[in-house]
Amino acid sequence: MKRAQFLSLVLGCALLAGAQDFNPILPDWIADPSVSRFGDTFYLYGTTDIDRELDQAGVPVVWKSKDFVNWSFEGSVIDGVDWRKEVLARVDPDGRKHHGFYRYWAPGKVIGTNGRYHLYVTLVDPKNDPALTVLLVADRPEGPFRFAETVAGDEAVNGPLNRAQIQAATVAPDIDGDPFVDEDGSAYIVWRQRRIAKLNAARTKIEGPTLELRTAVPGYSEGPCLFKRKGIYYYLYTIGGCDSYSYAYMMSKESPLSGWTDPQDPFVVQSNYPGDVWGPGHGNVFESDGQYYLVYLEYGEGGTTRQVMANRLDFDEEGRIVRVVPNRQGVGYLGPNTETRTNLAPTAVWKASSVRGPRQVRGRSDPGLSRTAAYDAQLAGDGDNGTRWVADGRDKSPWILADFGTPRDVDDVKIFFTQPAFGHNWKLEGSLDGTTWRPLAEETGQPCRSPHVAHVGQQIRLLRLSILAGDPGIWEIQVFAPKNR
Repeated sequence: MKRAQFLSLVLGCALLAGAQDFNPILPDWIADPSVSRFGDTFYLYGTTDIDRELDQAGVPVVWKSKDFVNWSFEGSVIDGVDWRKEVLARVDPDGRKHHGFYRYWAPGKVIGTNGRYHLYVTLVDPKNDPALTVLLVADRPEGPFRFAETVAGDEAVNGPLNRAQIQAATVAPDIDGDPFVDEDGSAYIVWRQRRIAKLNAARTKIEGPTLELRTAVPGYSEGPCLFKRKGIYYYLYTIGGCDSYSYAYMMSKESPLSGWTDPQDPFVVQSNYPGDVWGPGHGNVFESDGQYYLVYLEYGEGGTTRQVMANRLDFDEEGRIVRVVPNRQGVGYLGPNTETRTNLAPTAVWKASSVRGPRQVRGRSDPGLSRTAAYDAQLAGDGDNGTRWVADGRDKSPWILADFGTPRDVDDVKIFFTQPAFGHNWKLEGSLDGTTWRPLAEETGQPCRSPHVAHVGQQIRLLRLSILAGDPGIWEIQVFAPKNR
């Protein structure tokens, strides 16, 4: 397998030589991504997956980056909501039990409007009543966001949520709403099952009729987006799901509400099984310095363990989209590298208190598809956002250790935990001989953030991280030497 574990020396040499895959772009389970750029910063909004299928989602966050490679988040985009709190449980007609949580799904591209930032997002209540696309607003792209429409004079989003708040702020009557603002300032919104409508001047409600687009590729469709390039409008819509997810499109030279035609090849992207990319789906398109990019989810380990990938979106002379071949190489840097220090982690030998057994990942639409997810300690330092170390579930005191072989000058350590939005407590220790250990840093309070950063500022040969609270796993640890060393 391309992403199986390698010897640490081989990993280190490959990374130092620049042979790095940039997909997935985030070290976390994130789905339904959309990217907006404000100033010199990219903001990525998405659904936080926690491997609980659709019954429960994680804390909503926004990842930020100035170079599209080094990403971080701090806190939730919505204050005061306990996304872990079970409000009710229900049993469906087939006798299966479902847990009732409020869920935040599929945020569309955030747009700036009159000094405020509009976030159109699907909120699902514990009863699974019809999910709705609502409008939340904020004074900053990272939030905190609050309801655009008030209920009883209170527009704050502060738990517990309630159905009246959601209904008052509803813009589209279904899931996956995504906005588009034309050059003349008029705004539109698309949502599930090929629906499109114009928004009012305030961009808070639908104005006029709702249209259903007739596409060349039939079947269930969600995760749409709309954008414009060189006078041509493009409507992207998904087909299928799971490992067979794909994107198709239509074009119009008239307006978002008319003139739509299907190109001869309607597909934008489909699975690249030899390239280890399954089910590219529900994402968005963004432009940076004249180049367009497709950001999308990938199947991951099945269910709600999805990750975000990105690839270039190119066009022919007639404006038709050149079919994307999704790959692990990805996009790379879209701005000056914000982290120029040498990462020592790939050249270390990694050990852990325990390791979870490998997981056989199979396709849902094609059970013949198979790949193996491993969780060995070495994967925490391999520079790949798609691999991770996970402790055995019975391990009550999980830790991971890096041995650099000889004492090395260490500046900072960045830790990208698994399920970071739920928070972690940890302690970091260093040693020169493996016998005497010195405390280096400690975290309490389980803050919602990624990465956690520890300043070391001394020589160490061995580095040991103990997880005191939170999910017992790490996507990546980066151990930085001081600059010019």
